[in-house]
Amino acid sequence: MHTSILTFHGTDEGIFHFPAILRFAAQLPTPQLGNYSSATTPLFHLVFSVIGELIGFDLYKLRAFNALFSFLATWVYYRIWTEQFEMDRRSALLITMLFLISPYFFGVSFILLTDNLAWLFCLLTIYNLLAGVRTGSMRSWCMASLCLCLALLTRQTLSWLMLGAVPMVLFHFQKTSDRVMRVGLLGLACLPLAVLIFKWHGLVPPSFQTAHEAHAFLNLQAIEFVLAVTGLYFPLLQSRQFLGLVRHPDRMTIGALLAGLSLLVILPVGQLAFNDGFIWRISRSMPYVHDSSLIFWGLVPIGMLGVVHMLRRTPTGLGIWMLLAFTVSMLPSSVLFQKYFDPFIPVFILLAGENRRQLAPGESGIVIALILGFIAYALLPYGMAHSA
Repeated sequence: MHTSILTFHGTDEGIFHFPAILRFAAQLPTPQLGNYSSATTPLFHLVFSVIGELIGFDLYKLRAFNALFSFLATWVYYRIWTEQFEMDRRSALLITMLFLISPYFFGVSFILLTDNLAWLFCLLTIYNLLAGVRTGSMRSWCMASLCLCLALLTRQTLSWLMLGAVPMVLFHFQKTSDRVMRVGLLGLACLPLAVLIFKWHGLVPPSFQTAHEAHAFLNLQAIEFVLAVTGLYFPLLQSRQFLGLVRHPDRMTIGALLAGLSLLVILPVGQLAFNDGFIWRISRSMPYVHDSSLIFWGLVPIGMLGVVHMLRRTPTGLGIWMLLAFTVSMLPSSVLFQKYFDPFIPVFILLAGENRRQLAPGESGIVIALILGFIAYALLPYGMAHSA
């Protein structure tokens, strides 16, 4: 807690987030939210400004609380699998370890970045959405609405939670009154964010709008990167389904692969130097064909296959609709940092899988191999030296 751990965008702690915390603390109890030194919504900074008032503003103390929030997020993720999917503890523990040790979750746990508090509220929203669908409980939907509101006030990019939840209401509730009430609750959760957007005249505080909002408001390469990350994790996290598609390809399989290749022909990924993450770094070390790295020519078609398969296999599942909603929410972004996509997409892929109560031995081996791969990546001098 006394040493800044090397992680992606770790320097944002001292440049943006810690100053915003100190500024809000000085303004309590009436913090000024019209503009401040962060591109995210202000709940993270407000929470830590209050914590700092209580225990002091030493960095190690605030980092310790962020680690606590990260632990709570991991615990909620474990409970999603053991309670909502009734998965056995061993399988749930492996999947939770995969989430915990992700390069884009673990390192962020020990410094003051907004990601993991947002993850806590995000996972609480998913937990209560699943409970609300499974039991029909209005209490669960109220809790989902509250947690959604807190998530959006921590990171506005979590708007896909709302977009992904609405189809769940339409699929699982037949009465119009039930649908209206539940969608209304979700809509109420978005009102505080709407007020901030109106105040800012944009999706982020005014001083960050030029850097963080695409001028055309539509960055189609975000779709390709979503497909690329999906193409990386789908064969690993839904290995049985993927192998079945490869061994016995049908017209859907062939069509999905061709659609992915066609997308790269129409819209090459290019060599955008400001995008970052381990997929981008690998891509720059590989040959380019039609202005797209070979890694994208492999991952994008597989990702398209994964999306089509999940949509056909679990059309009323939460995971696939959140993946689609997540893709839409990323379109306004002018930068495609992998930390914004990973580990969200692996969570969607797991949520869109079959409701099985345990991992098969082969699947457990793949998850363990991924965990070891993430650990090795963190220990590599390249990964550490470049704060990836």
